[in-house]
Amino acid sequence: MKNKVILATLLLIAFLSFVFFHFFKEDNDSKSEIITEEDVILFYGDGCPACSALDQLMQEKGISEIYNHKEVYYNQENSNQLITKAKECGIDANLITIPFLYADGNCYTGVGPIINYFEEKTYD
Repeated sequence: MKNKVILATLLLIAFLSFVFFHFFKEDNDSKSEIITEEDVILFYGDGCPACSALDQLMQEKGISEIYNHKEVYYNQENSNQLITKAKECGIDANLITIPFLYADGNCYTGVGPIINYFEEKTYD
């Protein structure tokens, strides 16, 4: 029981560290770009609560249709592509979380960083 609590605590700390790093990561390229559907891939899972929350926010902001959606829970090809994209960003396959956005060679995880990415862009 004690080992489970320690493991859960370590996993929580690792997850929060990962989210903190990506959420507060400075973006040195502050110029606005026009993005198209081919430039971005959003990996999500059916039934994922964070993915559903992100989808709702994107619909409210009118930007839900400008990127590729790839479901990873039930589609092995999409799951493999997610792992490949994460590795390109230096993310270990065991630390991948969804929602996961791959855009312009960069990776973003979590609702906050993904929304921030889109809010900084202009759309076709």
